[in-house]
Amino acid sequence: MLPCTDFQPDADAARPDGYQASFLTTTDLSFTVRGRRASMESLDTSQWTGQIDLSEYRKADTYEVPVTINLPDGYELPDPPIAVVKIEKDTAN
Repeated sequence: MLPCTDFQPDADAARPDGYQASFLTTTDLSFTVRGRRASMESLDTSQWTGQIDLSEYRKADTYEVPVTINLPDGYELPDPPIAVVKIEKDTAN
């Protein structure tokens, strides 16, 4: 297992139309990845990406949202990290 930090997903991913989203999580996300020991030694974490799906959150509020981490083949994420996201009406429109 490999603990990973310094990771922030895109706050604008899949937000509802007419709303803006921002992270309230003040620290970087931490999560553990499982894989074969030999492949863990050469693992390049700079290629990982994260996504949140806000399509189910249709009103202004604060939510705890699971983060989907896109990992290379051969790795798994036992427990997805959780990000705290605030959704507000977009007053710029």
